[in-house]
Parts: sequence; C-alpha cells; structure tokens
Amino acid sequence: MNKRAKTVFFISTGAIALIAISIALSLSSITRPSKVARRFLEDLSKRKLEAAYSMTSAQFRATVTKETFRDFLTLYPVLTSKSEINFSGHTAESNITTISGDIKGIDGSITPITMHVIKEKGDWRILALSLNPAETNRALSSEEEKQ
Repeated sequence: MNKRAKTVFFISTGAIALIAISIALSLSSITRPSKVARRFLEDLSKRKLEAAYSMTSAQFRATVTKETFRDFLTLYPVLTSKSEINFSGHTAESNITTISGDIKGIDGSITPITMHVIKEKGDWRILALSLNPAETNRALSSEEEKQ
C-alpha cells in the first residue's frame, strides 16, 4: 500500500470509529434511562416502594414526600399492578431524557405514561412521571405547584 492509500485508510477508519462511538453514546443516553424507568416501574409492581422511591432524584424527593408518593400510587393502582410496559418514545436534552409509552394493567386497560429521567451525580434517576399526560391532575413531579 502506498503512502496516500495508507493515509486515506487511516482517516476513513478513524471517521468510522468516531461515528460508531457517537452512535453508541447516543444509544446509551436513551437505553440507560429506559432501563432505570423500567426498573422503577418493576419495583412498584413488586410493591418495593422504598426501592422505587430511592430511585427518584433529590429534586423529586424534596418536593414529593414518601406519604404523597404512596397516596399517588393508591390513586393509580395501574402503577402497582401492571402486566406490561411498552416504551415507544424517547427524547433526550442535556441531562434529561423523556420516555413515553403505555402501561397495560392486569385488567387489560391501557394507561399512557410519560417519565422524565435525569442524570444526577452520574446516575439516572426519576425526576417526574405522569399518567394520561393531557390531564395535569395525574402528574407527580418535583415541579408540581405547591398548594
């Protein structure tokens, strides 16, 4: 291989490697938050409320007490008695990923869910969640208005 061919080869290989790394980082920024959101919902369905609550962000815990969290779960039993989770949408901006999808209840009902997951001290944590996002009274987040 002549010098020019080697240069082209190394530049091409480097460009492909950079593209592969970019794709991998992009996918991990979506995959990891989805895994955290799924594990959070799995813990809820197994009634591991303390474990699920510990997966929330500091901002969430500063606003939503454990008692408020339990009350919300009582109002929306689909979170603790689901049969299936289907995430269909992901958007990532800075250190927050928004994940949307559906929860299928054990009774067969389908409930839309949106979750916001934030990177906090190197770990992904639940920042907010809402059921039927069009209805604001079904949201639980660190940003809800204090009454």
